Amino acid sequence: MIEQLLTATEAAAKLRLHPVTLRKMAREGRVLGAIRVGGRWRFEPDCTVEPLQRPTAPEPAPRPRPAARRAAVGDDLAAALSANRPSRSSER
Repeated sequence: MIEQLLTATEAAAKLRLHPVTLRKMAREGRVLGAIRVGGRWRFEPDCTVEPLQRPTAPEPAPRPRPAARRAAVGDDLAAALSANRPSRSSER
């Protein structure tokens, strides 16, 4: 039976994975037909791998519109900030 087992490199080539990825998945228990022999991973010829799942990023929160931001800050502060801003006509 041991003659029929594949090494990590052979099984990875068959499954189109990198050997390191295959070993990691075997450690996590995601490879059916993976066993440890003498401290090394061996794989049955018909071993299967659970599909890889890509982590999904959470949807970003919508940015508030400029008017909503001004209302959130307060009209007094917005007016004070615009009053302290130099006018463009005086720069020339």
